[in-house]
Amino acid sequence: MKSRYQYRIYPTPGQQTELAKLFGCCRVVWNDALALIKAIPQGEKWPSNAELQRLVITQAKQEPVPKLAVGCIGCTLAAIGD
Repeated sequence: MKSRYQYRIYPTPGQQTELAKLFGCCRVVWNDALALIKAIPQGEKWPSNAELQRLVITQAKQEPVPKLAVGCIGCTLAAIGD
């Protein structure tokens, strides 16, 4: 049997800022990965999870205005796996 829990948090203003940065990074990584997948022609093999992570992170680091904060890269890798 699966249980479900519901939590409510009350972050401080500083924590709200950090959470907004983290979720923003996750959104960017998810959208970039989704764009890469949608660009693959139908019938071709999709990249593996590790390849997709490498492509998205490398692409984000090469942009003139970095979209990813330094501390959130590890957390955003989970966004690709979901």
